[in-house]
Amino acid sequence: MLRKPRISISLLSLRRKIHVSSRVLWNIPKSMELDDEYLFNTDNIKDIEDNISRRKSIGNIRLVNEMHEKLKSLKTNDSKYQSVKAQLVEECRRIPNRTHPDIISYIDTPKVVKYIGSKRVFDFPHKEFYEISKRLKLVRTEQLGSLAGSRTYYLLGQMAELEHALVSSQRSCRELWNEYKRRKNTSKNCIYYVIFRYGVL
Repeated sequence: MLRKPRISISLLSLRRKIHVSSRVLWNIPKSMELDDEYLFNTDNIKDIEDNISRRKSIGNIRLVNEMHEKLKSLKTNDSKYQSVKAQLVEECRRIPNRTHPDIISYIDTPKVVKYIGSKRVFDFPHKEFYEISKRLKLVRTEQLGSLAGSRTYYLLGQMAELEHALVSSQRSCRELWNEYKRRKNTSKNCIYYVIFRYGVL
């Protein structure tokens, strides 16, 4: 006897889909997907531990495997099942992603893949951004009061205006780029038009 395939769409999954003019832009997953086969395979424990120490992470793969075994021994209708599963997922999130084998061979020395252009040589000693912005009174890092932390800073004047314009810009990069391409052939200063017209700077 042929069975009809059952189609069930939960309200929760529908809420996660974001629509604009009847097109689905993206689907936000409920939780992150785990590489079960890799994480729960006991043959990979040594590699995962090396990766954790190399990336200076806090994950514990042995605890993950113990919890996985504990979860397998429980029945799904057991009262502890959901809490153990939640703890297992939390521990799995602490395990870092796999490192590409090419990067492992570099050890601590980064590899230069390609140089583009040449380094500019100045006839004067160059200053750091911090020094320039402080001298032009664009950033304040001292005497910020007792509530501010050690790395706190204020943006002042034009720097604050620039950040505000970047954050509150109404147009996306794609729209700006399309505007730039549209005006490219008609105006030499088209990029400046786009930047100033739409408040990017």
